[in-house]
Amino acid sequence: MVRRDIFDHFLVQQSQKNGAKVQDDTEVTGIEFKSDRWLINTNQESFIGHYLIAADGSKGKMSKWLGFQRQKKLVAGALELEIPVENQTDINIYFELGLAQNGYVWNFPKADGFSLGAGAFGKKRKAQNFKNIIRDYGTMFKLDLATATESGHPIFLWNGDQKLHTQNAVLAGEAACVVDPFSAEGIRPSIFSGMKAAEAIHKALANQIDALEQYSETISQEWGKEMSSAQRLAQVFWRFPKLGYQVVLQRPSAIATMTRLFSGELQYSDLVNRAISLLESSLTF
Repeated sequence: MVRRDIFDHFLVQQSQKNGAKVQDDTEVTGIEFKSDRWLINTNQESFIGHYLIAADGSKGKMSKWLGFQRQKKLVAGALELEIPVENQTDINIYFELGLAQNGYVWNFPKADGFSLGAGAFGKKRKAQNFKNIIRDYGTMFKLDLATATESGHPIFLWNGDQKLHTQNAVLAGEAACVVDPFSAEGIRPSIFSGMKAAEAIHKALANQIDALEQYSETISQEWGKEMSSAQRLAQVFWRFPKLGYQVVLQRPSAIATMTRLFSGELQYSDLVNRAISLLESSLTF
């Protein structure tokens, strides 16, 4: 599987090829709307722009600075360890339910090692020691976690449609709380919202008055409807994770279905009713 640092840098390079300027070692310290444009203050210098896209993730400050004080979101937690392994040849993807309460544990192969992680939804994420869970999980693969590098972060899951625009600015990516509430997958929705945000700014610069308002509507219609179906599935699945694993994920077609789902070839709305029916029928006595 691709390494995130390599993939992220690839995206940066593609942006640069299309005219974007990357400003390294520059921390935004505050923003201020003046007349018809934004003043962005940093630890290096100040920048001025007519429009602003806030895409600084779940740990960023931009949404609060822009006035989004009470966003609709569900919070999940995750910890990931990157473990270097020379000459590793395992290409299998491991995804486990039950090792973390109300969550999951994974082992993804990389060219130079493995990525082990644990994540959990809701309040139960705070009562668990992810590091211990991953350590115990790592012993199953005889991995030396002493050489691992770790990263932990909150995840802002979609929890309903909401306004994502304000005066000459929009939220995108995890700052917009668009992460899949069933799988906690965030790359695809972040790229999607980023593309739609760019389209909205382009229209606004061409004097389309409602361009930013239409951005909020687009995310609601094109992403929110799908996430509503994902949330329905999550609410049933995470109530009975063991049953969900046995009835849904252990089906022969499950891996192919999930792959098509995460690649965008299949929609949650195409399968949620069937999946919930399978779970409910298994609960019938």
